[in-house]
Amino acid sequence: MGLWSAFKSALGFQPSLVVEEPGPFALTEAAEEAVAALPEGQVLFVRAVPAPVGHVVAAESGPDAPGFEPVSERVRVPAPDLDVLEGMVLDFADGRFRAQTHLELRARETPNPDGRLYLVSRPLNRGRARFFQDADGAHPLAVALLGHPGVKSVLFRANTVTVVRETDEPWDGLDAHVDVSLRQYLLHCGKALAPVPRSEAENSALEERVLEILEERVRPRIHQDGGDIELLEVKDGIVRVHMVGACSGCPASTLTLKFGIEQTLKELLGDEIEAVEQVG
Repeated sequence: MGLWSAFKSALGFQPSLVVEEPGPFALTEAAEEAVAALPEGQVLFVRAVPAPVGHVVAAESGPDAPGFEPVSERVRVPAPDLDVLEGMVLDFADGRFRAQTHLELRARETPNPDGRLYLVSRPLNRGRARFFQDADGAHPLAVALLGHPGVKSVLFRANTVTVVRETDEPWDGLDAHVDVSLRQYLLHCGKALAPVPRSEAENSALEERVLEILEERVRPRIHQDGGDIELLEVKDGIVRVHMVGACSGCPASTLTLKFGIEQTLKELLGDEIEAVEQVG
C-alpha cells in the first residue's frame, strides 16, 4: 500500500470494501453492441477453453447451432461452461472481445511486521482456513503467490489472504505481485478454494470442546490480525496448536498463546487443561 493510499484509508476516504459472490456470465454494453452488429443469422459463441492453469475465455461468431445455452438473444455458451464462466464479463474493445472480472484489493498491516492481510472483494476460500508454505502440490493460487522469492507463506480465509514475507523484503513489490496473481487467477476463471473435509478420525470429547472454543472465542480475534490457529492434539491436559499466517513469527504470538488462548481454555474447561503449547 502506497503512502497516499494508506493516508486515504486512515482518514476514511476509501469506500468500504464490498464482498460479492461471482455473478452469472454477462456482457458489457460495448460487447452487446458488437453482438448486435454481427451479420444477420450470426451469433456469438463463448467458451471456457482449458489452459495450463484454469481456463481462457474464447469468443467467435458463426451460424447458430444446437447444443448451446442461450444467455441472450444472440449469445450462446456450452451448458457445462456456464458454471466455469461465473464472475466473468465479456467486453469489446479495439476490434476484439476480451474477458474481464471485477476485483478490489485492500492491504492492511498486522501485528507481525512481516505479515500483511489483503482484503479482496471476491470470496477466496470456503470453509476452514487454508495455509501453504510449500508450492509442491499446493492449490494453483497458492503456487502463484509463493512464486515470488520474497513470500514465505500464504493463508486463505473467506475473502482474505495473508502473506508472510522474508524479513526486509520490500512490500511495494509484494503488493504488486499479490495484485497481479489474484487478477490473473480470476481472469482464468479461478474459483474460491473448496472446503477441505475434516479428518475421518474421531476427536475425543475434550478435543471437540477445545475446537468449539477456539472457533467461537479465539479464531475471530486472530483472524482480524491475519492469522489462524490449528489444533494438533489434546493429550494429558496439554493442548498443542500450530499458529499460521501473520501469527507465525509474530512478536506478540507468545502473549496471545499464554494470556489469550491458554487463559480462555482454562477458564472454560478448568482443570482439564494444564497448558497450551505451540508446535512449529
